[in-house]
Formats: sequence, C-alpha cells, structure tokens
Amino acid sequence: MKQKILHFSGCLAIWMLPVLAVSQVTITNTGSATITGSIPVVISGNFVNTSTGVWVNNGDLTITGDITNDQAAMSAGTGTTRLAGTAVQTISGAQPLVANKLILTNTAGYTLNQSLQVTGATTFTAGIVTAATAATPMIFGAAATLSGVSDASHVNGYVRRLGTSDFTFPVGDASRYRKVDIVLVASNNSGIDCRYFKGDAGAGPFTGGGASLIPLAAYNKAEYWDLHPVTTASSFITIYYDQVVPPGKIASTADLHVAHLRGGNWLNEGGSANGVDPATGSVTSQQVSTWSPFTLGSTSLSSPLPLTLLSFSGLLVNNAGQLSWEVTDEVNVRAYEVERSCNGTDYTTIGEVAATDSRLYQYEDMNISCHLAYYRLRMVDIDGKYTYSRVISINSAGGNGITVMPNPVGDRLTISFGAGTGGKYGISLTDMSGRQVFIQEQVVSDGQTILWNRSSQVQSGNYVLTLRNLEKNTISSFKIVIQ
Repeated sequence: MKQKILHFSGCLAIWMLPVLAVSQVTITNTGSATITGSIPVVISGNFVNTSTGVWVNNGDLTITGDITNDQAAMSAGTGTTRLAGTAVQTISGAQPLVANKLILTNTAGYTLNQSLQVTGATTFTAGIVTAATAATPMIFGAAATLSGVSDASHVNGYVRRLGTSDFTFPVGDASRYRKVDIVLVASNNSGIDCRYFKGDAGAGPFTGGGASLIPLAAYNKAEYWDLHPVTTASSFITIYYDQVVPPGKIASTADLHVAHLRGGNWLNEGGSANGVDPATGSVTSQQVSTWSPFTLGSTSLSSPLPLTLLSFSGLLVNNAGQLSWEVTDEVNVRAYEVERSCNGTDYTTIGEVAATDSRLYQYEDMNISCHLAYYRLRMVDIDGKYTYSRVISINSAGGNGITVMPNPVGDRLTISFGAGTGGKYGISLTDMSGRQVFIQEQVVSDGQTILWNRSSQVQSGNYVLTLRNLEKNTISSFKIVIQ
C-alpha cells in the first residue's frame, strides 16, 4: 500500500490509510506542508495557510470549507485541488491562492475575496465562481486550459488571462455562460482582464476611427464584455452571437462586426462572421490595442440587432397569472402576443400587448383555465416576422404544494415540499432588477424541509424565490421580503 507523507513545521507524518480525511475542523499551517503521491487527502473543513507557512500540493487534495492564504509566492505544485463543499466556499487572505490543476464540484458556488490562480487545467463541473472586483480576479496562467464551462458553472465577475495563446474567457452572469475569445494575441505584458455584463454599455454616436471606416448602424444593448489589459496588450476579439439574435432577423451575416465603445463613440472594429447561419456563429475583429467595452454590432438596418428578451417570468398573484418581461433593442416590433397552453404543446392566444418602445411589460391572466398553465410570448415585427420566447409555467393551485416561511425573512428561510413535489430543483433568488444573487441545484424528497441561510452578500429588499423542478419542468415562484 502506498504511503501518504505530509510535512508540517518540520515534522514528518505517515498515514497508511487509503484516504486521509481531516473532518469538520480548521487546519492551520504555520510551517512546511507537502502533499505527495496519489492517495487522496480530504480536509472536511476550513484551511488556513499563514504567512510563515510553505504549502505545496503535489498530490490529490479536496477541501470542503473556506480557504485563507497569507503565504506570498505560493507554489502551484504538481497536484490536483478539488473544491467540493456543500455551502459557498470563500477564498480570502493577503495573498492569491495558487493551484496546478483545479476541479470545481460545489453546486453552492465560490466567492473570491482574494485571487485564485490556476497554472494547469481547470474543470468546471458545478457552481458559480463569484469574482466581484477587478482586484480579486480568477487568474489563468499562460498554459492553463479549461473544460466543462456551462450555464451552471462559470465565472460571474473578473477573469485574468496571462500569456499570448488563444483563450476563451469562462464568463457569464450566474445564469448564462457568455464566452468571448482573444485570439492571435500579439502581446500581453501583464494579463488581460474580462468581465461580462448583462445590459447596455452606454449610448454614443456611430463614428469612424475603428479598424473599419464603415460606421455601425446598431449595437447590442443587451450585453457587453469589459476587456482591458493590466498594462498593455494587442489581440483579435471574437464575439459569439448565438442565443442573442433571433433567427430571421439578420439579412446577411456580412453586416455583423465587433462594436467597440471608445471615448463615448461606437466604433466598428471590423472582422467577418464565421459561417452563414444568422442564428448561431461568431464574428472576429481586426487587431485591437486600445481597450474598453465590446459587443456585437451591425452596419445595416436590414440586419439590425433587434428585440432581445432579457427576462420572462410569471407569478400567481390573487389567483391571477401575473406575467412580466423585459426587453431591449425594440426595433420594428409591433406587438407581444401572449399564448397559453394546458398541456405544454397546444397554445392559444389569450391577449396582446402593443410594443411602445418601453423596456418593461406586463400582462395579467385573470382566467387561468388549467391547473398548470404554460405561457410563451409571440413577438411580432411590423413586417409579420415573429419569434417565440422560452416557455414558463404557473400552477394555479399556488406553490405546487411547496410552502416557504417566514415572510418577511430574517437570516433563515424554511422551504417545505409537500406530497408529490420531490425531485431535482434549481433554486434561485432574484432581486427586483432581475439580478440573481443566489443559485444552486438540490435534490429533495416528498415531505422534506430544507433551510436557506442568508449570506452577507444578500442585502435587505424585495426578491423573487424561484424553485424550478428540473425533472417535471414546473416552476414555483414566491415574492419574499428580506429584512
């Protein structure tokens, strides 16, 4: 049997167990500690590496709690680090945490109060990495690689890339993965930072001065990427327009370019679209060395970047279905037709809301005729073209047999699942601006009660708690007040 050897403060310890597990404690390292070999080491608790500590992971390490690192110039080692907690894991300390290979499996997510740097492969399996400030980004070294990035696991916040090889930034908004690439990087002195934002980067005139002299006619107001180097850098940028532009809206992909907001003006950074499919593809700019927000642009109103549905949700309020949706880039839109179905297949139109160049719309269904009602929007242009929204559902019995209490909420919320409600759920908490402040997946049984503990990141205010049964495709939504 292989031996596991760890060195702590000059002391040698040998374990003959297949797995070394240190459970539900805080491990503090003040001296030298080296993990070697292939036998897994598990710290089921918090780990603190002090400024006098010298920590090297050349083996297989799993940590389920928070990590604090004060060691300067920490070695990445040659091993694998797994973050596998069940509550949000926080990275903090005076110095960045450095790992060789990193595997993320915590569905509750991770919060970076200090940078997390990876020099080798990172596997995104579950959980959102929150890196809220540019001072504490998730850093990927020049040879770092990524796999598994998805809507359920990406970085909501700042990412820094070192080196000059092509790279896809694993960024999103905690609900959608919205990648962007840097390619043919000519120079990158200290790293290139990126963060994805859902919303408008800002209005400005369409002028020359970009890589192309042809001015833009429109830009995507629904999203943008803030890309900038720590010092100086030069690169090409690839923007992906899948799930952004509805089919049939783009007359020609040749109209699509990379839009760049610089000095208050929108510039055309040129490039050409990859492929001929107007609904799925990408467009790569010419080389840029001056940085600021980037998004998708169009040089023709025949291929505008029209209506983008930012959100569509429904709640049961006083036995009526309250539907709300938010849009941007409302170009040549005539109306929103509201359709309802009792089986999720056959839909009938129950109402119409005229397009008024507004951002927020609502519709109230006063006559829900089925126990579980499915809704979708048919968004119609003035030329008769239309696209459909995603489908949402409302249970007219209220809550699908699920209850939440108390309301208003203090620091803890109880969620009780009644008979027939068990399954795998996506649980999210959204503020009134549509920003998700909490998201996780959890399997529950009939009759089970779970507790949601408020984190320090959730401020007082009005929220919508959404419980989506991922197996039955049903949604229970609750308006709650957090005090």
